[in-house]
Amino acid sequence: HPGLFNVRGTCLAQEGRLAEARLQFQETLRRSVDDLYALRELFSHCVTVADRRAALDFVQGELIRQTTFGQAFQGFAELARPYVSVEDMLDLLRQAHAARPDLWESWVALAGHLVVARNHDEALQVATAATQRFPLVPRVWLELGRVHRARREPEAAIAALEKVRDINPAWGFGMRELAATLEAAGRLREAR
Repeated sequence: HPGLFNVRGTCLAQEGRLAEARLQFQETLRRSVDDLYALRELFSHCVTVADRRAALDFVQGELIRQTTFGQAFQGFAELARPYVSVEDMLDLLRQAHAARPDLWESWVALAGHLVVARNHDEALQVATAATQRFPLVPRVWLELGRVHRARREPEAAIAALEKVRDINPAWGFGMRELAATLEAAGRLREAR
């Protein structure tokens, strides 16, 4: 069970045996790349740039190799961002997206990083395509809203975030994003 390797990795890390701990977290990720605990722990126990590069390469390979539920795409992008140049991260996410276009998470991770890279036109293309391919997934609409906000298109951002509300009004994070965007646009009554 993947949890066994997480326990072993945590114990080894507490003993200061970081290289061995990383191997245990890699074993978890070989079995389930969607294990966000193992993903976080693997990166947190990297000491050198070479360790981080090896961890990045390993996780990217597992994202492509495994059938995944997609949770690891966002986690990978967030955890790797501080250690990789914007261009290198963009290459990694493009490769992952090309390998797994069937997962909405690969689209969201790529669109989000394109915004970070200030490539707003391509981000808009990717996010729009994601909403067409996955029209009932609120997270892709939220990402489209974020892209529009980065492009300084508040009305388009609000329209995308209203789709989030239409699909899942109980999603608190999505509703807070909509409220914040309405507030920034001066539509205080609607935000409230």
